[in-house]
Amino acid sequence: MGDNPRRSFLYTMASVMGAAGACATAVPFVRALEPAADTVASGVTEFDVSTVEPGMMATVMWRGQPVFVVHRTQQMLESLYGHDELLRDPLSEAIPEVQADWMKTKEQRITRAIKPEFLVVSGVCTHLGCIPAFEPDREGGGDMPKDWPGGWHCACHGSNYDLSGRVFKGVPAPYNLFIPPYRYLDESTIRIG
Repeated sequence: MGDNPRRSFLYTMASVMGAAGACATAVPFVRALEPAADTVASGVTEFDVSTVEPGMMATVMWRGQPVFVVHRTQQMLESLYGHDELLRDPLSEAIPEVQADWMKTKEQRITRAIKPEFLVVSGVCTHLGCIPAFEPDREGGGDMPKDWPGGWHCACHGSNYDLSGRVFKGVPAPYNLFIPPYRYLDESTIRIG
């Protein structure tokens, strides 16, 4: 910039104006990436379940709450059977929030999913609102059921849920994990809400 104060002033002003112009140009592009206001207000979340590897779980936020999306393997699906006597509400009949309109058959009430391999369930414990840990393979012991089939364990107060989000007997949680309203938009994209 040298010794010329006028030149220094012009360089500084050009830099400031250039930065202001870049910000003014960038704001509409950044805003275009945000979800539409009506989508945010409606509490709708879309998610591609095919991105979840078999045996794994993803957490999606919906209305400020976690929703668990689990891609259940054949072995995980088989683990849903044979432990009804350990469950408080094996067919999700206790309260409306733990079921959905599409849960018409016994099979749907056991898998608790539109497509059995993809469980979509609230990630909030029905006892005091903690977030249970996903433990699909943990051995039984401690405050876990003797024949643990896998599922969720809420360490805060010892509540356990199977891989369909059904609560075990003898734990503080009174209900199965809630099923949020959801539907498939195509083969793999769900809309929650």
